[in-house]
Amino acid sequence: MDTKELWEFVKNDKRTPSEIFEELRQQVQEMSGGKLSEKESIEATRNLIGFCETVMGLGKNNRKRLDVTGGRSNMENEAESGFVA
Repeated sequence: MDTKELWEFVKNDKRTPSEIFEELRQQVQEMSGGKLSEKESIEATRNLIGFCETVMGLGKNNRKRLDVTGGRSNMENEAESGFVA
């Protein structure tokens, strides 16, 4: 999937940030073989998201964060500016 296809996918994705988080949490739980509690899988998911934000330059030191309130405008602006993860 190239960058343009990825951003099209993101723009057309109708899941809420909460739904995306829950799906990711479930995947983390499954990958642990069921060894993580729900609380531990939530923490692991938050850590994974924080790591990804840091790698993408979206961490606390750079306020270009993804809009997790349901909007997609920040992500679209990054796509339009040529941002490549």
